Amino acid sequence: MTRILAAIFVALLPFAAAAQYPVKPIRLIVPFPPGGAAELGARIFAQPLGLALGQPILIDTKPGADGAIAADATMKAAPDGYTLFYATNTAFSWVPAVR
Repeated sequence: MTRILAAIFVALLPFAAAAQYPVKPIRLIVPFPPGGAAELGARIFAQPLGLALGQPILIDTKPGADGAIAADATMKAAPDGYTLFYATNTAFSWVPAVR
């Protein structure tokens, strides 16, 4: 009986951990200046995402270097799921090819 209860506990553990995310605001790093069309797109995306997750999405603009500054900040963030990167394909394809 104890083994069955332990097996059930272990099987349900990932679901219990997933139910606790997110417990704090999520940061969305945007590689464009505030007030532009791309930043507006990020805000339009962030609003329903925040409602769905039950936590606010904080927009963090890091313009410059064709998105490399924002991409670097995202890569250096803690890998805990609380930092997202809103970017175009420039930061992933063109910038690495020319640097």
